[in-house]
Amino acid sequence: MHMSLLAAFAAAAALLSGCAPNFTDFDQFSLYDGARYAEDNTYVIEPPDVVRIIAPNTPELNNITQVVRPDGRLTLYPMGDFLAAGLTPAQLSQTLEDAARQVFLDVEIQVQVVSANSKVVYVMGQVSRQGPQSYRGTETFLDAMARSVPLTTAWHDRIQLHRRDPETGEVYSVTLNYIEMVEQGKLEQDFVLHEGDIIYVPPNPFAAVGFAIQNLVFPVDPALRMAGVPRSAVQATDISDTNR
Repeated sequence: MHMSLLAAFAAAAALLSGCAPNFTDFDQFSLYDGARYAEDNTYVIEPPDVVRIIAPNTPELNNITQVVRPDGRLTLYPMGDFLAAGLTPAQLSQTLEDAARQVFLDVEIQVQVVSANSKVVYVMGQVSRQGPQSYRGTETFLDAMARSVPLTTAWHDRIQLHRRDPETGEVYSVTLNYIEMVEQGKLEQDFVLHEGDIIYVPPNPFAAVGFAIQNLVFPVDPALRMAGVPRSAVQATDISDTNR
């Protein structure tokens, strides 16, 4: 145990010396990305989006709201099931309208997306609210941080933003200084988020050292420790492991 503690303190020295990733792919991020709103980048419906059917001349179908099921479909009586996933609202409108004309004489259908539940960004690490956040299309890095609430154990000037290019699969990353944005109003890097972006808030050096030593003294899954899981959850894990 003594040697393990020495190793932990050696790791602490390395951390405190500033050995932390500093990503600089700034050219891949922007404060405003008008190209995303080009006509050919129309919204694509996916589960569990919520859609509303507008059919003014057909009371049987008008104002019906449905959640797109995990199989990508929705059901409209009396016409049956329809694939919605992978279609734009305009494409789904045409599909439903063509089917409805086999049953109703006068029908005109428009599909509205009322809740874009399938589009998310992720905030992980030293924050109070980890996990996916609904993606609204215009939120920035600061918006996501305000919703997730960084902990005191966060390394506020080493927060990482990662983005995967959907065409090439390449991942681009930048390191952002949250403190400068909040306390000094430096918003030059308050980038607009894209669907699927990942924000990782690492532990500051002192917290990282504490987590490392804690893992040596109380060996539990390191992923739980580093993610800042509440003590009650860690204790529950300890008990479940013991009873196996």
